[in-house]
Amino acid sequence: MGCWNSFVPGVSVKHVLKTPPGATGLRKDLHKRLNKTQVILGALFDVLTSQSDRHSKNVLILEDGQLRLIDNEECMGHHPLSRFLKRGVNSMFIPGTENYNRLHAKHTFEGEKSAVVPFSLDYRCAVDDGAADKTIGFKYPTGFSHCLQRISSMSTKEIKDRYHLPHVNQPENLKQCATELLERGFEWTYTRGTAQSTPWFLRPFMPAAPSEPHCD
Repeated sequence: MGCWNSFVPGVSVKHVLKTPPGATGLRKDLHKRLNKTQVILGALFDVLTSQSDRHSKNVLILEDGQLRLIDNEECMGHHPLSRFLKRGVNSMFIPGTENYNRLHAKHTFEGEKSAVVPFSLDYRCAVDDGAADKTIGFKYPTGFSHCLQRISSMSTKEIKDRYHLPHVNQPENLKQCATELLERGFEWTYTRGTAQSTPWFLRPFMPAAPSEPHCD
């Protein structure tokens, strides 16, 4: 596999969470160093591409709090099960998805179940502190807005050729998500739009994560 994979520095969120509370090292005061801009960008990227495999082993954290997202191939509606059910966004950045619930509602340490993790990757915690509703809405970074406008204006063939997408449904999925993000906003797109996951994939039998973000 090393012939096709590139080395990415960092430690997975899952590994960090296994570190005992109060221990020195990467986990200590991580919530103060965490790059909030990259948390928001991670959430935006995952919704735009309908990323369905963003769990705690696929987000790496560097010592200075920067994030690295890896293993991105399950996206834009493509998955071995995609012919049977809709695979939308499933990301630890996005509340209401399975991987978010796994991180927040099923996180365990030394046999004790905890409703929160010691640092939050909930995108709502990274929204400007002055925003009362903790939503992104249409408040996108300038570069991201330009990206959405470009993708939305392209034909599916142009998208396929430009981004070298191998599967036939991916260009349409990407174009639709970009258009919805522009016209409907961030929260609508992942809760009601193309990026929404099939209810089965949300695993309703799992314990629900807190409805309000825990941002301490």
